[in-house]
Amino acid sequence: MNPSAAQNSEQQALQAFRARADGLLAGVLGLLLLVCLGLAVANGSWLPALLLGVPALVVPLALIRLEPGGLIARLAVAAAFMIFSGLMIHQARGMIEAHFGIFVLLAFLVLYCDWKPPVFAAGLIAVHHVLFSWLQAGGLGVYVFPQPGTVGLVVLHAVYVVVETVVLCFVALRLRAMVLDAAEVSRFALEVSAGRLDYRFDAARREASPVIQAVATMQDQLRESLQRVSQGSGRLAALVTRLNASVQAIAGDAAEQGQATQSMATAMQEMNASISMITGEAAEARRLAAASQTAAAEGGQVVQNSVSEMGAIAGVISQAAERVEELGEKSERAAQVVNIIKEIADQTNLLALNAAIEAARAGETGRGFAVVADEVRKLAERTTKATNEINQMMDDMRAAKQSVLDTIEQAVGKVEAGVAHAGEAGSRMAQINTQTHSVGEVVEAISGALSEQSTVTGEIASHVDRVSCRADSATAATRDIAQEAGEVQEVAHDLRDSLARFKL
Repeated sequence: MNPSAAQNSEQQALQAFRARADGLLAGVLGLLLLVCLGLAVANGSWLPALLLGVPALVVPLALIRLEPGGLIARLAVAAAFMIFSGLMIHQARGMIEAHFGIFVLLAFLVLYCDWKPPVFAAGLIAVHHVLFSWLQAGGLGVYVFPQPGTVGLVVLHAVYVVVETVVLCFVALRLRAMVLDAAEVSRFALEVSAGRLDYRFDAARREASPVIQAVATMQDQLRESLQRVSQGSGRLAALVTRLNASVQAIAGDAAEQGQATQSMATAMQEMNASISMITGEAAEARRLAAASQTAAAEGGQVVQNSVSEMGAIAGVISQAAERVEELGEKSERAAQVVNIIKEIADQTNLLALNAAIEAARAGETGRGFAVVADEVRKLAERTTKATNEINQMMDDMRAAKQSVLDTIEQAVGKVEAGVAHAGEAGSRMAQINTQTHSVGEVVEAISGALSEQSTVTGEIASHVDRVSCRADSATAATRDIAQEAGEVQEVAHDLRDSLARFKL
């Protein structure tokens, strides 16, 4: 603001403040007239009350109306105050307490923020005291003191008035500075309300007035703060935009997570049902494994019994083979006996033949011996034939024995192979029994694990349900955050628009 404009603005501010003071002091003048009229009623001093009081009220009011806050009006009010002071002193017959009104009314003049009215009023009241003290001493019927005063008393009153006037002038000047400061701050506030923070305070006033200096400092800080806020609002708007995008993405992810959690919860329920079914089947498998173990044990016992029986059969067959061997040996001995008999028969036949030959040689004498020899020969032939048959039978018996021995040997081999196979089957059955027991233990462990898994799955399903609820809550919270982020974005835009009003 240029100096002339600043000066005009100051004058306008002072004029407005003084105009408001005119209204207040005009009311005081009205009250003073009423006091004077009251005193007139009390002591019959109507003539001075009307001749001085009415003009002392009317003239200042007319001047105030013509030029509110003007210098002439201010001086007229100051003169009227002193006129009313002198009038009340006169009506009070110079009572000392009536002089207090001078000091009170002088103090009222400070509202004009000008040293001229108090000085003018002090000069008038000084002239009044000197002149009317002299007139009172001359017996002209006017009063300043209860008794005609001396020069010393007049000087004492004048000193009090001068001292108060000096103080009032200082106060008036300080009040003037305060009014001007307030006006300057008011103009600054109007400029700020219009969005103009580039208002420039008068350098001299800024240096002289702590208030202006504080407001100017506040202006600088406010301008700097608004600049930072403006920059921050731009960054905030960008951040909120990115935040809104991130929140939207998070909301989408949260929704997908909620759906995935729901799917997981359904899958966990299905898996729990499957585990329950598998647990039942595992229990059935455990029962079947136990039954298989029992059957394997019984089968092993049966195989063991079969091995024992086949061992017994092998023993019996071995004994039969031994008996057949013994029979073969006896048959061999019988064959030897038969061979001996055959040899004897052959010798007998030879002897019979020789006897027949000898009987033939003997003639009739040897005929009977020849017959006997012939019979013996026939018997020997029959014996030879019988021994041949016996030998044939013995050969058949040897062949049958050998066949029986071969058969027995084969049977023993079969039995031994059967025993070996039965033993192997017993081992296999023992292994089956062991493996069945192991399978039962494994099935038992699986059943226990499935039971624990079912419990854990139930807990997981419960946790998944809670996670699903939390996911739903997170989704709702994310939507709320997204909505609030949108509101923050709107606030950031509004803030940026509001800051755009200010000219920094």
